[in-house]
Amino acid sequence: MDNNSRFHLLCSRIKKRIDEEWIREQNKNNQKLLLERHRKAILGKPTEVNYLKDKIREYLKANRLESEGYPSWYKNLVDAIFHENWGIAGIAEWMDMPESSSANIIGDRIFFLIDGKQVLREQRISKKRFEQLRQAFMLGDETKRANENYSELYMYSGERVTVYTGRRVIDGQSVMVFRKYVVKVLTFEEQARRGTIPIELVPALEALVKCGAKVAFISLFVQENPPCC
Repeated sequence: MDNNSRFHLLCSRIKKRIDEEWIREQNKNNQKLLLERHRKAILGKPTEVNYLKDKIREYLKANRLESEGYPSWYKNLVDAIFHENWGIAGIAEWMDMPESSSANIIGDRIFFLIDGKQVLREQRISKKRFEQLRQAFMLGDETKRANENYSELYMYSGERVTVYTGRRVIDGQSVMVFRKYVVKVLTFEEQARRGTIPIELVPALEALVKCGAKVAFISLFVQENPPCC
């Protein structure tokens, strides 16, 4: 058995064990409650995330599996098992990249925006896992309907998620776009540091502000060979 198969088998065993334990703790076989806990974990709610990660650690320690291998895009084994089973799969890597403002799932492919370009990543996501993510995000907003072809949703930590399905996309190429706000303090100096404006322009812009002038800047770029949906 190769390392990849071994890892996914471990994920499957742990998920089955933890779900069974949780049902026993609740003293009822309530599938709706189980799905609700999964939904909260996908959204990133700390109570569910910490509960599941603690259970994963307990299982690994009890079975002496703490040295098992895991995919390189995860930061550790516990994190890998959590995101494969309950979290946001390969998008988890992007959550730890503060300079990347967006990530795209197109079909089974995953892209991160890096230095202004959409970069194809090694990890993939199945249709089943994509749909699991979509449904979890949809259930987080009571105003959304499950059959919508376009939805704008939010994770617990504030990331915006836009989903395109059905008639909005090519067959088999559903799209999910994750966006986060990477600029915490919007100043001219910060924009110059990021290369949005020349540093020499900062004094002139500050002078315009003092004069009370209202100026809007629009940045437009054309991406070479963009991933299409």
